[in-house]
Amino acid sequence: MTTEKLQGTVAKVGNVSMLASSVIRWACTNGVQPFYAQVDLTPSDAGMLLEKPVVDIEVSRTGTDGKRQDFTVKDLYVLRRAPGPDPAIVRVVLADCRWLWSYGHLCRRYNWRRHIGHKRAKDPASAPELLDVLPDVYFAKWSLKDGQPYRGDEVLEEILEEIRKLESYVGISRPISIDHTIRGKLADYPIDNLQIDDTADQALARVLSYLPQAGCTIDLDGTIRIYSRASGGEEGVLDTIGPPVVDEGTTLPVYQARLRPSEVHVLFTREIEVRFDHIELSGGYGTERSEDDRYLENVLSIPDWTLQVGNRVLPQGSWITVNEALASWPAPASGIALSHSVIQRGLVPYFDVWNGFGLLGLATPDQDWAGRVSAIQHHYRTTYRINPNWLERTYSVRAYRHATIDPETGTRAPAIAYSNFCYLGSQRSMAYQSKLSQEESYANNILGRPGEGALDPITREWHPAPARVSVVDEDQGIVHLSYQIDPTRMYEMILPAMVEIEGRGATAGSRPAVPGPGGVIRNASSFIAWDAVNDVDRSAVPKLSSGHAVTTILTLVPGVPNDDRQLHRVVRRPSDVEALVPGKHIPEALGPVMEVRVGGAFETARIVWRDDDRKEIEKAFGFHGPGEPNLEHLCVNQGSSAEGASLDAISDAVAARVYAMFQDRTQGGKTGDLVPVGMAGWAEQILHELRPSGEAFTSIDLPEQLPTLNLMSLLDSTARAMLLKLPQPGRGS
Repeated sequence: MTTEKLQGTVAKVGNVSMLASSVIRWACTNGVQPFYAQVDLTPSDAGMLLEKPVVDIEVSRTGTDGKRQDFTVKDLYVLRRAPGPDPAIVRVVLADCRWLWSYGHLCRRYNWRRHIGHKRAKDPASAPELLDVLPDVYFAKWSLKDGQPYRGDEVLEEILEEIRKLESYVGISRPISIDHTIRGKLADYPIDNLQIDDTADQALARVLSYLPQAGCTIDLDGTIRIYSRASGGEEGVLDTIGPPVVDEGTTLPVYQARLRPSEVHVLFTREIEVRFDHIELSGGYGTERSEDDRYLENVLSIPDWTLQVGNRVLPQGSWITVNEALASWPAPASGIALSHSVIQRGLVPYFDVWNGFGLLGLATPDQDWAGRVSAIQHHYRTTYRINPNWLERTYSVRAYRHATIDPETGTRAPAIAYSNFCYLGSQRSMAYQSKLSQEESYANNILGRPGEGALDPITREWHPAPARVSVVDEDQGIVHLSYQIDPTRMYEMILPAMVEIEGRGATAGSRPAVPGPGGVIRNASSFIAWDAVNDVDRSAVPKLSSGHAVTTILTLVPGVPNDDRQLHRVVRRPSDVEALVPGKHIPEALGPVMEVRVGGAFETARIVWRDDDRKEIEKAFGFHGPGEPNLEHLCVNQGSSAEGASLDAISDAVAARVYAMFQDRTQGGKTGDLVPVGMAGWAEQILHELRPSGEAFTSIDLPEQLPTLNLMSLLDSTARAMLLKLPQPGRGS
């Protein structure tokens, strides 16, 4: 029978009456996948319907209140026949417009990065030799909108407009509606390096994935609607469909006060700056030190196949101190024994100290003196080992500082070494000195580490040495200083200490305090080569300074204590994050404390070194007995985003996401009277049915578990820019 014979009900599709042989249903669903329905028709009516590409479903019936009710679903596509229950019934498959979206393909690139344009200094406060240049990140102009970066809502609008064009072949210009909440969130959401090379449905899904609370549905009137699933609109649908139908499901308000954590503790990896010092007195031995001191010791890699070091036999490549090497290498049968004094002479270029040691290989071929000399040349006063007692308390060692100096690439400020050193001049430097009416000099001593004392960022006494600091072997705590010539080659060479005339010391300034290499050949009191003698003092031998010191600040991740105490903890309560949670309200929270770990790849707690607070930093590595270190005032990215993404902003977003998952809400399913309502809130689907008995219902299904909100969508724009390493605002070409 046709639906006209159902008491008070008329149901048609494309002006063709549908048969009442099976349930007629249509559902509003969320997502980019279409909803398909089948309607039963006579063979002749089915033939007429298949000639129409787009049809409407129209239902008119008398409601339970005695009033006439109309229910319409517009602009459905007629796709194909389907087998019916018997030869007299033909089923026709209908679908909403989303079936067509997979037919279109979109190729777009939005806000595409290009490393072009000007170069800039990596760290303007550093020495000129360390001034790496990094490319500014720009957006390719063709990937912008009117010369400005695309906003998220503009990308969404453009994709929806392309989707709308897919229906032009049937002459439909379908309306589009975007909820103002979703539009506002997407407008503030950064779009960067977004490539769309997908079918239209997947392209839309990718954009909506930035905001899990954004839904996509096709309303009963055919409108493409982007709506907020976190709006709480499902409660309005429950009220609209009226009392529940018996035995058709039920809903229940679920209160989650006992599950809602009373506090959310957000845990971050600590990256702690630690100062290390190497103090070398005359003779190459350091000052007295305890096993807990933050010291560095000068080491080298053993070049011998094996070497007896004390009561140990160590293989090639093992790291030992320079003092251990000198004590372990046998004295040559003839010639000068290798000592600190000899090394300091030999590291002055053109003095030919090493030739004699090279010849020792002829007399003792089983001893690799060439390799030993090479190890000395490469590692003396440039390679250091962190105090093993500190290393045993450390998870990792990193050669950078707390500050982010390039937010576009995430580049951190490099670790800087402070030491005395010596520039060896060139014709360019001497010409420059002459232009300034200074005496031309070849050796230019620089006092970069003036004695002991605090390393104060405000003072101007300490100057970075032109040395790159790198971690050569993290497991063994080996750090290497590589002294760099300035980019313009003003100087010929850099020596890793000041140069002195043996027995007379050294003075910082333009040249050594006693006659040394100079640039004026007519000056009889100054020789012009390291291996030349002069008329003043034939015993004056240039060498590296007898005493030396190096200070560097490295970033360490503690490995002690081996529990959560090594992490930086930020506490958030419901009142702290209510404004971020959908609904702007968090009821009472009676549950236990929830701890949430934020990975180090996302952001870390950056603890800055200060000499005045050294005990608190040392306490973080288990020194000075039990007790928690007070590092709050040293965490440079807590409370602001100046030196990285704000830990406060991240903690707020993490806590808001947790409390959003434990909101009080209605769960289950409900069936009520047929009402023309579309998708709302967290509903999985809203189903409309006309049964063969003439009964008509609308049902709603609510999920047991809410999807997790996107953490980025809860962060402020500054924190997002730091975490996503976005290009600087205003750069568009």
